[in-house]
Amino acid sequence: MLILIEVGLILMSVKGKWFNERVKVYKYWLEKSSWQIWWKKRKYIQSIRQVSDRELTKDAVSEILFQEKEMENSLVLYVANPLMAVYWWVIRFIIYW
Repeated sequence: MLILIEVGLILMSVKGKWFNERVKVYKYWLEKSSWQIWWKKRKYIQSIRQVSDRELTKDAVSEILFQEKEMENSLVLYVANPLMAVYWWVIRFIIYW
């Protein structure tokens, strides 16, 4: 599912003329130092958290809704959103922590 989302983001970035920003994101996450920073942050946050993932995600939605009309995309509305709905329906039963 994540690969499909990334492919969709790449296509939208090309269409929206922000593909260079997308490349910067990939470069950032390919650096070991970026992973180390986020791993430290994650460990700290996990140590102080008071709300479980299940509680945090209970009101989450699986749709991508567009506020800007020019970003609206039929592929997202009629393919990605239904796929995400099924994915979220399955994954929310897996979240137990």
